[in-house]
Formats: sequence, structure tokens, C-alpha cells
Amino acid sequence: DKCLVLKFKKEWFSLSSAVLNGGFRKVRAIANYQVNKDFSDEKPELFLKKVLRNLPKPLVGLITAADITKFSLKSITQGKLSICALVTAGVSNAASVGEKIKRIKGLSTINIIVLVDGCLSESCMVNLIETITEAKSMALIDLDVRSRFSGELASGTTTDAIVVACAKRGEEIKYAGTGTELGML
Repeated sequence: DKCLVLKFKKEWFSLSSAVLNGGFRKVRAIANYQVNKDFSDEKPELFLKKVLRNLPKPLVGLITAADITKFSLKSITQGKLSICALVTAGVSNAASVGEKIKRIKGLSTINIIVLVDGCLSESCMVNLIETITEAKSMALIDLDVRSRFSGELASGTTTDAIVVACAKRGEEIKYAGTGTELGML
């Protein structure tokens, strides 16, 4: 199957907007499952539970119609802080926040998974999702990606998801805004 899977030896702590097990969770795996362009399921969470049934539990599951073989992976270590970002992206349904959206088929999405080998507070994880969202929007602006609906600069797609996970070891990090070491990384 076309599925990117990250498995952990020990449970990591995550926060996500994932289809399967979103919110704050302890996880042993994170999966990004590729579906075909005309995928339509009224209960995508149940679909993911079924197709990901053989993965370690607990897990978080994402869905995308973007080609996951063209993922981007970036790791960086600065001092004692190590992070890794994995992104799959399709922009066939690019949109701008606040515009009127029509229901369309054949959706791609931007799924972002960020792993931090450290201990993030819950509020730091929320802050990090904010910073990741800002970075995604800036990347789309830099690439001049336009909304499918209005032609204006896009801030994302209609189905984007983010997962932030941390190992919960070391000194607790409380902030991840653009002016912090973690936010800059």
C-alpha cells in the first residue's frame, strides 16, 4: 500500500489535526495513507482504522491524494535540539482563508509531520502548530500558489493536516513562536 509510516520504539506524545486519533495523544506510529484522487468516504476515520489495523497502536493517521513517494524530509540539530519534518503536498485544492469554498472531488492536501527529540509542553505544541502553519503559508506565497476558487494567493488547501510529536525527554520547552530557537528551526 502507499503509506508512509513512522514507528517509535517508545510512545511519543503528539498533537494533531489528523483524521484518525487527532488531538493530544500518546503514539507508537504516525501514518500518512495515500488514496486515489476520487476517494470519497463518509467515515474516513473508520476507513483508516481498517487499512492501518496492522500498525502499532496507539497511532495517528492522515489521508492524502498527493503522491507520497514525492515526500520531502528535512532534519536539523542545533545544540541539544533535534527536529525532523516530513511533508507530502498536493495543491489541486489550494485555497485562501475566508473565501467561499465549493465542494470538489479529486483533492490533494498538504500533510506536515514534525518530530522533536525533546520535551514540549502542551501549549508549546499548540504554538508550534501555529508556527508550522505560518511557514506553510509563506512557502505557498513564495511559490506563488493560487487559490483554485479565487485566483488569489493561497494560504493552504482545504484539507491540510499537521502532526507534531515529541519524545518527552530533556528539559521542558514552553514556547515555539517564530522568535524562539525551536520556531526558527
